[in-house]
Amino acid sequence: MFLSITTPEHLYVQPNSLRIKAGLTSGVAEIYNKHQNLAGRIENDFLEVYSFNDNKEEKSLYLLQNAIFVVNNKNLEEDEISDETSVFVYAKKLLDLSKNISVDSLELELKEKNQNLKEAIQKLKSENSDENNFELLRSKALILQEDILFLEKACSLIKEKAR
Repeated sequence: MFLSITTPEHLYVQPNSLRIKAGLTSGVAEIYNKHQNLAGRIENDFLEVYSFNDNKEEKSLYLLQNAIFVVNNKNLEEDEISDETSVFVYAKKLLDLSKNISVDSLELELKEKNQNLKEAIQKLKSENSDENNFELLRSKALILQEDILFLEKACSLIKEKAR
């Protein structure tokens, strides 16, 4: 099974996936080769990927932000069922929880985002300018809030994993 995870910064490709688990609104989707075509939003922000490397099964866990996925069984050149199922995941951000990640760097980024959010909120409260500038500052604050939630979740999970 072929897996592709795409973010604005990265493209991760894993051609030898055995199964993939993703949490959807309707429940957990466990995708194997020859799975039916499927698309959805990953609700719990986790993607579990099981692959076969060096004669053993490996599990990778990814934390995603605003992710959707598409399962495709069709051959892209022809309109027939392919031998291999392809899973495409598109996310705003991705963090591979299977690797050793420095909590310090994430906490530093979190502190920086919190400071930027405070500044944006302060500007929103003090701005008496045109409506376009207000909407721009409001959008920036909302994006920062999403990023902060993602980083807080990541820090929490990495600290929990270290225990």
